[in-house]
Amino acid sequence: MFLPIDQYHGGWPECCIEPVGFLGGQWEFYLQIYFGTGVAPLFHGKRLFDPTYPAGRALVKRYTDWNQRHRAILHADLIHLQRNDGNGFDAMMHVEPDSRKCKERAMLVCYNQNPNDHVNTTLIVPLYYSGLGTVASVSTGSIGLNGSTPVALTLARDWTVTLDIQMPPLSAMWWSFE
Repeated sequence: MFLPIDQYHGGWPECCIEPVGFLGGQWEFYLQIYFGTGVAPLFHGKRLFDPTYPAGRALVKRYTDWNQRHRAILHADLIHLQRNDGNGFDAMMHVEPDSRKCKERAMLVCYNQNPNDHVNTTLIVPLYYSGLGTVASVSTGSIGLNGSTPVALTLARDWTVTLDIQMPPLSAMWWSFE
């Protein structure tokens, strides 16, 4: 994946993050999408943050630290649960049934890409391909932030759990299943 930070080969300025996108929310949204989907983009630019703004450096560090903590599961197989339409709710799940490869067996990542609407929905999460048995330990958080205290959920007979999902506009969240 190609991510233009600054203008290249005469490309349009609207396609670039520089100069105002670092702190205007655009850069954070890109970091959420790329790191949450497990994609390693090709960054084209001179810098990943503006050194005159310490908040920019802290933002990049927060997302790269989060990616390092969950790297094994984020690079596992991916299952789309709610297909992306570019303007609404998108849900995908990374699964790793082999417990020797990583502690997390599944990670659900959800995006609300609509700038105006809140998401308030119930999602049935199929954990069959995660290799989990009857109980899953679940923690949740916003992408780039540490998770909550894990809660035990009992899987239904068809290896599913039901989650109530509430998300503000232009946000991203994750649920980790162990």
